[in-house]
Amino acid sequence: MEDVNNLNGQVPAIKFKDTKTKQVSGAICVSTPEQIRLGLLEEKLASDEYGNVTIEQECDTQIVMSPDVARSLIKMLEDNLASNNL
Repeated sequence: MEDVNNLNGQVPAIKFKDTKTKQVSGAICVSTPEQIRLGLLEEKLASDEYGNVTIEQECDTQIVMSPDVARSLIKMLEDNLASNNL
């Protein structure tokens, strides 16, 4: 496989997996100097054996990235929010 950092200026194609889009209710983040792990949370209803219903947050997706990728992601989100007046 070719090194993706050495593609002579080519931009890789972006392919979206054919999976259901889920609403994210929050996120949790932990990091070390080398990597950042971002967990996306989804709220779900749960009940115990007595029928008490509670709301739980479940980490459905985890993303691991370098600090540089995290900074790029933050910049992209900020730019997108600003361009949509949010």
